[in-house]
Amino acid sequence: MEVADGLFFQFFTITHDGTTGATLAGTPISINSTGDLTLDSSTDVVIDAAGGNVEFKDDGTLQLSLDMDGTAGAQVLKLGVDSDDLIIQQYDGTEVARFTDTARVGIGENSPQLPLHVTKDAATSPTYANTPCVILEDDDRPGLQLVGSSNNIGIIQFGDRDSSNSGEIYYDHSADQFNFRNAGTVSTVIDSSGKLGVGLTSPKTQLTVEGSV
Repeated sequence: MEVADGLFFQFFTITHDGTTGATLAGTPISINSTGDLTLDSSTDVVIDAAGGNVEFKDDGTLQLSLDMDGTAGAQVLKLGVDSDDLIIQQYDGTEVARFTDTARVGIGENSPQLPLHVTKDAATSPTYANTPCVILEDDDRPGLQLVGSSNNIGIIQFGDRDSSNSGEIYYDHSADQFNFRNAGTVSTVIDSSGKLGVGLTSPKTQLTVEGSV
């Protein structure tokens, strides 16, 4: 069967050999006898599903869904696979990130050991603890950097059910001073000249302690 405009152009031809299925010649689409749809094109393949979803299923079971209902924030990627991971790769197959079916995320890491596992360069025979929430791994110098403005602070907070900042370690960039806070109060500081103050915020000597020792 041929489909054309009746004048000059033949759009495509549908043929069936009685066994393998139908083929749409003249287009990058073919459908075999088992219902497999193949798109083979050297140009972009566009699926326009505004107002709905594009779903991929395996024997009726949802495997992957792209939510495209057109509302703000609705572009959602969902995965429902039999104990498989969602993997993001570069064009050459290099894995960039992995989301496991056990709610772990690996960045540069194909076997995340904790909820977030970031690997710059795999360490040699590492041993992982099971209590932290984050692993930052590198075979050379793994590290964590907090970057902010020169007139503000960088901070690490320790919270619990009673307080969001029971303890704090923060660096005051404007004064070049480390501050350690306990129960909401600064208890120890290291100023820009290396003086250590315990129980006060302005040490006068290399070690200044307020109170009895």
